[in-house]
Amino acid sequence: MRRPAAIASVWLATLFVAAWSYVATMGEAAATLGRDRYRYRIALEGQLARAAKARPGVLWLGDSTILGLRDVSYPQLVHGAAPGVPYQVTGFVGSDFCTYYPFVAALLERTRPLVLVLVAHLRLFDDPQRRGANGAATRKDLLSLVPTSELGCAVRLPFGTCGVTLPRLLLARSLRWDAVERALLVVDGARALVSEARLDSSGARPSSLQAGLDEARRALRGSDVPIASDHPMVRLMEATVALARAVGVRVVVVGTPIPFEAMQRTVGYDPAVYRTRFETLRAAVEQADGVFVDLHEELSTAQFVDRVGHFAKEGAEVLAERLRPIVAAEVQRAQRDRWFQALAAARESAMSRGGVGKSGTRD
Repeated sequence: MRRPAAIASVWLATLFVAAWSYVATMGEAAATLGRDRYRYRIALEGQLARAAKARPGVLWLGDSTILGLRDVSYPQLVHGAAPGVPYQVTGFVGSDFCTYYPFVAALLERTRPLVLVLVAHLRLFDDPQRRGANGAATRKDLLSLVPTSELGCAVRLPFGTCGVTLPRLLLARSLRWDAVERALLVVDGARALVSEARLDSSGARPSSLQAGLDEARRALRGSDVPIASDHPMVRLMEATVALARAVGVRVVVVGTPIPFEAMQRTVGYDPAVYRTRFETLRAAVEQADGVFVDLHEELSTAQFVDRVGHFAKEGAEVLAERLRPIVAAEVQRAQRDRWFQALAAARESAMSRGGVGKSGTRD
């Protein structure tokens, strides 16, 4: 019995030394690739740090359709929707509510904007694990952003659709320590180097042109996502809105435009079906006391720059005109709410300083 145990121990020790030697040798390259693979995490952590410092009144959170990667999008035109209200645009390519919920939970621990504006892109309600490298299936680690006080609520949500299991959740929580996070970048980068070497040797990697063409075809069909009130991503959306509303932050959810005219000409588009889907989103948002703005048929084909759903400047201007008064109204309501909260707190503080006896009269 001792001999097999000794053999197993020696084998494990040898494996550990080999792995450590590889990571040590390839450390810099592995760390660089790890940072590239986790760009979304690094970007979101940076955005959270900036929000905590700048304390924006309006915070926009979305996917690439609002980030202004090609040209300005509507948040860059709406700004804070009211004079003197600072704003910040946050998010990352391919972000959905698997990304939004942890981000918002972490945000509210640091600062509480007057209004939070979220993008609901229908194609990103599809199963994240079918969406490739830019999908939320690669972002299970973001649950480390959720404060411990909110973890009990988070574990009851359907994060399984994002590929989260109990072991992965425990691993994600360990990333709250900087040393563990840095180690993750190196180890995952080293693993990716091995995978890429295998692809290079086998010649199995598709050409970038072919991959781009395949992605374009998938993108146009990507908005055809059947949803219902119990859809995991719909539940995560409702939970994200409720999380912010619970601490007094006003929430606007934008049902982002889809290229419906191009869909009609190619893959098919039934207006009644999509109207029902967006009404399902509206019901979930309003159930959580948020405001839903349905813009799914707002733009013509000429107002998009691609079939994924990114907007031309003209399209962004149309959306900005629609959204500016809505966001401004929510800013005003939030300011009024904060004023009454401050007034109530001041009154309670004054009563506490004056002292009230048990009989109900001042001592």
